[in-house]
Amino acid sequence: MLHAFVLWPLDLLAVTVGVGLPAGLMAAPVQLAVDGEEARVVKGPLITTYPEAFASALLGLVLLAVLLYPLGAVAGARALLTRLVLAPREGELRDRLVEVTRSRARLVDAFEAERRRIERDLHDGAQQRLVALAMALGLARLDAPPGPLADRLARAHEEAGNVLTELRALIHGIHPQVLADYGLGEALADAADRSVIPVDTDVDLPRLPASVEAAGYFAVCEGLANVAKHSGAARASSSPGSRAVCSGWRYGTTARAARTPPPAPG
Repeated sequence: MLHAFVLWPLDLLAVTVGVGLPAGLMAAPVQLAVDGEEARVVKGPLITTYPEAFASALLGLVLLAVLLYPLGAVAGARALLTRLVLAPREGELRDRLVEVTRSRARLVDAFEAERRRIERDLHDGAQQRLVALAMALGLARLDAPPGPLADRLARAHEEAGNVLTELRALIHGIHPQVLADYGLGEALADAADRSVIPVDTDVDLPRLPASVEAAGYFAVCEGLANVAKHSGAARASSSPGSRAVCSGWRYGTTARAARTPPPAPG
């Protein structure tokens, strides 16, 4: 409503006065040349000679130079009014930023809680049932007489052990218990011990928020897996560290891999 009934007519008036009036005066020689005898400029006096027409054009140039400054001021005022009406206040931006930060923290915490719930359910449910199944198959294997049945029970017992091992690895990958009990430093040392290539660790970390520890742990594990798979390195090193920044924390992790030196020519 404000734009349609107030601002748009004011803009049209400003452009008409600031540009249309000087343009009409400057067009006097052209109008006189087209008409041949006389020309009426912007509803003004009648012009019948070329000196009058060129004087009108000169006046138009002067008016254009003079009126461009008020026209620019009107445009600046219109832009300021638009920013005041449409742009959010600084307090609103701060409140939105705080809400986005809190919402992201809630999502991270909810994801971490869900991951721990899945790990707990697998550990207390499926893993315990597989352990009981493996024990039952082992007892049945001991009681069975030698023959095809004993061989089948042995294969079943071995397969149950393999499935249990894979399930334990899966549970450890979802959320390792050492990370929850002892923190990121011990969890990274454990990951280095389980790496397929030797890993030197330099770990000196305090206990951090659970989401930060989980992110750092899985980032280092992914880096070690990539080093072992793609780098061809003989050794690797991991040096996580933390330093205070402003009112929060900034966490960083660096990993370096040393490639195997090429064999000496012989």
